[in-house]
Amino acid sequence: MTARWISGLVRARQFAEDNAKNELRTAEKLASRAHARVRYNAERLESLHYAQAEENAATFVAAAVALQAAAATHAAAAQAAEQAERAAAARRSDLTDAAISRRSAEELAERARAAEKARQAALAQRAQDEIAASVFRRHNPSGNAIPDGTISGDIEAAKATPADAASVAPIPAPRPSVGDGDDEVSR
Repeated sequence: MTARWISGLVRARQFAEDNAKNELRTAEKLASRAHARVRYNAERLESLHYAQAEENAATFVAAAVALQAAAATHAAAAQAAEQAERAAAARRSDLTDAAISRRSAEELAERARAAEKARQAALAQRAQDEIAASVFRRHNPSGNAIPDGTISGDIEAAKATPADAASVAPIPAPRPSVGDGDDEVSR
């Protein structure tokens, strides 16, 4: 997987999550409106229920038909509200799935970045090892890793150079004094 492919995947998953958020927002608005229609139809049904339409038979029949129509409208609105609520719940589930997918893609991208960083570090270490080996071969043409029982032949050579020995003069030992300190005290 290339970094370009992974970044495209992350963008696609982010787009899917944003789309799911928008769909959820729309579904929640529709559910809210459906519940508002249910409340309105319930109030209308209540108001029709209390209306006194007993003046004559035609008014009574018209009131009964209006009451029945209002009850049917209320039942349809309640059913629509339930469907809208189920749709909103489904959109919430879709949003959760999209968020999980996006996070998985982001974690994949993070792991790919970490693997690339580790690969770059290994390449840098390999380059440093090559430089160190080249310097060692240049200073030690025999190819022995431990010449003369030392860690590096350069250490022994540095110890044996006369220029270094001459530059560091030994410290002379203190000379004894000519007279004893006791002779001076007794005089």
